[in-house]
Amino acid sequence: MHTKDIFEQTMLSCGYVIDKIMQYEDSQEVRKVEGRVKIPKKVTIFGNRQTVIEEKKFRWDAVGRCFSLRSNTRQRRYDLPLQTIVEFNKLKETEKEML
Repeated sequence: MHTKDIFEQTMLSCGYVIDKIMQYEDSQEVRKVEGRVKIPKKVTIFGNRQTVIEEKKFRWDAVGRCFSLRSNTRQRRYDLPLQTIVEFNKLKETEKEML
């Protein structure tokens, strides 16, 4: 389980937007996060192919796995690297202690 700060830092580093964070009642641990991801999409406008940025809504569980907002369809491409951020924070803290 991870805290709200870890989720916020990870979502920011991936370029995702947080809409809602649900936590367990008596702790700071996150249960579920809802948010948006910017996805480039090819469209044809007046016969010309253009790339348009579209936002899709997803949800993430407590360990960072991504799912569609309204179904249980897994979206592995948008999983959160929570463990990487935790390790990076630990490394940063040990470097501060050494100095």
